[in-house]
Amino acid sequence: MKKLLNISLCLILTLNFGYSQSIKRSVICSFGSSSTNSTTYLSETFGQPSSIETVSDGNNYIRQGFEQPIGCVGGTIFSTTNPFICSGSSVTVGNSTYNITGTYIDSLVTVFGCDSVITTNLTIWGITGSLTTESACDSFTWNSTTYNSSGIYSYITPNSNGCDSVATLDLTILLPTTSTTTESACDSYNWNSNTYTSSGTYTYATSNANGCDSVATLDLTILLPTTSSTIEIACDSYNWNGNTYSSTGTYTYNTSNSNGCDSIATLVLTISALDVSDVTSNTSCFGLTDGSVDVTVLGGILPYAYLWDSGQTTEDLIDVPSGNYVLTITDINSCSATINISIDEPLEIDASPFVTNATCEINSDASIDIAPYGGTMPYTYLWNNGQITEDLENIPLGEYTVLVTDFNGCQKLDSISVGFDGSDNCLFIPTLFTPNGDNIHDDWEIDGLDLYPDIIVKVFNRWGQLVFESNGYTVRWDGKHNGNDLPFATYYYAIELNNGSEPLNGPITIKR
Repeated sequence: MKKLLNISLCLILTLNFGYSQSIKRSVICSFGSSSTNSTTYLSETFGQPSSIETVSDGNNYIRQGFEQPIGCVGGTIFSTTNPFICSGSSVTVGNSTYNITGTYIDSLVTVFGCDSVITTNLTIWGITGSLTTESACDSFTWNSTTYNSSGIYSYITPNSNGCDSVATLDLTILLPTTSTTTESACDSYNWNSNTYTSSGTYTYATSNANGCDSVATLDLTILLPTTSSTIEIACDSYNWNGNTYSSTGTYTYNTSNSNGCDSIATLVLTISALDVSDVTSNTSCFGLTDGSVDVTVLGGILPYAYLWDSGQTTEDLIDVPSGNYVLTITDINSCSATINISIDEPLEIDASPFVTNATCEINSDASIDIAPYGGTMPYTYLWNNGQITEDLENIPLGEYTVLVTDFNGCQKLDSISVGFDGSDNCLFIPTLFTPNGDNIHDDWEIDGLDLYPDIIVKVFNRWGQLVFESNGYTVRWDGKHNGNDLPFATYYYAIELNNGSEPLNGPITIKR
C-alpha cells in the first residue's frame, strides 16, 4: 500500500512601483499529485492586475493570475514541504527525485530570473513483516483462508502508517498414514485385542507420531477346517498341486491348508486366451500423420500392457503416419497376443499442368490446362487470379498459382509460369529480303508494327548515309533509294518505337 501525496504551494507577491504605476502582483504556484511519486512544478507570471481565480484540471487545483511581465520582483522565494511516503515510493521536486528520509533543498529559477528555494523534509515509512511457522493435519486456517497443502503463504495489510505489513506463514501439512495387513487363519484371528471369526476387511484407527490419523486395515481370510477354494485364470494351462490342467473346470485336492487346517482345496479354473480386434483409419492426405488404430482386447486378466514396434505403449495409435505396425498385448498373467496392422495413405495430389504461352508478351491468349490426380476426387480449384475453374484460358503471361483441394480437404499448391512465344516487343524484324520482282519477300516486312503506331524506321548504308526513312512505316522499304535499286549489300537499321524503350538496331541485307 503506497501513500498518496499531494503538494501545493502558491506565493503571491505584491510590489509597489513609482510614477503612479498600479500595484503589480507576481503569482508563483507549485502543484502536483502522485500515488508513487510527488512532482512539484513552479510557474511565475507578472503584469497588470486582473482577476485571480481557481482553475481545476481534474486532479489539481491551481491559483492563476494574468499580468504583463515586468521582470524579477520580490527577491528569492522560500517554501517548505513535509511529505510522508512509504518505502518504494518517491517525491520529485523540479528535476530531482528523492526516496530516502532526509531534508533536501532545491533551487529553481523562474522565467524572469527570480530564485525559488524549496525545502523538502522527507520521511520514509518502512514496510513491516512477521513470520509464523505452523504444522497441522489435513488443513490449516489462517487469516480466514484454509490451506490444504504445505507451502509459504503471505498476507498483506496496511500498518499504522498506512504502509504494507506483510505476514508470512511457513506451513507444513501432515498427512494421515495407512497400512494394510493380509492374513488367513483356520477359525479365528486376534488383531489389536479383537477376535475375528469371519473373513472380511477390518480397520483400526489411532494416531501416528505426528498426532494425525493412522488407519490400519486387516484383509482377513478365515479358512474353514474342511474346504478352501481357489479361482484362477490362465492363458493355456495351469499347474496346481503337481497336476497340469489345460481346460476350464473345477478341480479338488484333499490336503491341509497353510495354517494346518484340514480342508478340501477346490480349484475353479478358467483358461482364457487374449482375443484382439482393431479398427484402422487411414491417413486423410498424403504425408499427413492423422492415421489411427482403435484396439479392442477381450479375455485375459486386466490390466493389459501394450507395446508397439514403434515404441509406443498406449492401447491405441492416434495421429500416426501410414505404414505397417506390430502390436503385442500382455495381460497381468503374462499372456500375450500379437497382431499386424497396416495404415494406408492416398496418393499425393499433383496438378500436372500443360501451358500454352501467349503469342506476344502483351497478348492475353495464353492458357493453362491442368490434369490433377492423387488424393480423393472430386477436386475444387482456387487460382491466384480468383478463378475457381479447373483450367485457365485467355490469360496474359505471368506467374500463376492454383490450390487444388480434394474431397478430404487435402490440398496441393502449384506454381505455374506463363511466358510468350514471340520476339521481344512482339516485333519480328527480318535480316534479309530479296527485292527481285518475284513477289516473294520483295520488300522489308516487319511483323507486329500495329502495336507501335509512332514507330520511326531508318536505314543507313555502311558509310552511315540515310537511304530510307519512314514515320509509322506505312510504306515498306522496297530496297530502293530515291527510286533507284540499291545494290546487294548489308545495311543497318535504327528503329525508334517511341514507347520509352531503347531504340532497336541491327543489320538488314538486300539480296537480288
